[in-house]
Amino acid sequence: LHDALPIYFADGYLDVACVLQRPDNLDGATCEWTEEFVWVRGKDFVVSPGSPIPVVSWPGSPQAQPAVQALESEGYSYRVVFSSYDYSARMAAVVAGLGLMSMPKRHVKPPLVITRDYYLPQLPVLGVGIRVRKALPDERAAKIVELLRMLRPGPLEPRDAAAIDPAAA
Repeated sequence: LHDALPIYFADGYLDVACVLQRPDNLDGATCEWTEEFVWVRGKDFVVSPGSPIPVVSWPGSPQAQPAVQALESEGYSYRVVFSSYDYSARMAAVVAGLGLMSMPKRHVKPPLVITRDYYLPQLPVLGVGIRVRKALPDERAAKIVELLRMLRPGPLEPRDAAAIDPAAA
């Protein structure tokens, strides 16, 4: 999909996108930030020595790619033990001890545990960018861009707080 974004924008099939990719590949982003990815596991999860690393994943998702690419580039043996588009199902699989998953560090909440085990490759920092089709009138894109800006880490800017609670303005 990332390779097709310029075509989708040019042809008018896509007006606004929030994309996850290498930080150096976010040309033309209206707003951008980075996300540190980490490995997470359930609190009692242990990998059996010599076994392929069990991975919980979302089929073809950009969020799963950092883990898969890191494992493959380091030559690690792994297998996908659970795969679902449903975020809650993936979280339940990890908490239940089926395997490991990668996710942005700031989204890790108990009962998930960040793991830095020696046998796991380090995961990259990825860029997130909001892109808007150039021919789209500003007023049409402004509201959706403001909502997507709330995905950024850190405190909300006054305009973001006002979008959540108009009384905060």
